[in-house]
Amino acid sequence: MLQGRMNRAMFWLCVVIIVALYVVLNFYFQRRTPVSEVVLVILCVPRLHDIGRSGWLVLAPLALEIGAVIAAFSLLPRDSALPVLGIVTLIIAGLIIWLGCIPGDPASNRFGDPPAPGIKFERPKVRKNPDSEQE
Repeated sequence: MLQGRMNRAMFWLCVVIIVALYVVLNFYFQRRTPVSEVVLVILCVPRLHDIGRSGWLVLAPLALEIGAVIAAFSLLPRDSALPVLGIVTLIIAGLIIWLGCIPGDPASNRFGDPPAPGIKFERPKVRKNPDSEQE
């Protein structure tokens, strides 16, 4: 799931599905349903691959989130810490929007061939690195 590339159309479809599920779950259940960072990682890594970047870059916003939570609740009163978390959430949402807007590499890159245009529910084809094969 964390290999290959994902085009913008598929990325946005996944984002819409996640947001819709979040809204439905929060409407029917009394307590808030958190969006798991694991879901965001699974969604963002193939998109980063499509723009030619390493999937490890997804750890930067996660580190920002964890650091902000620890710092806000350690150093600030609870009423002042919540706006800090809102700002971090907006930053991460902005990064997700940016990731969905930037075009992917039109040619093959180290993560594989470009994904087919449109929405396709198929496992991405990952090209093997010829340097790693034994002769």
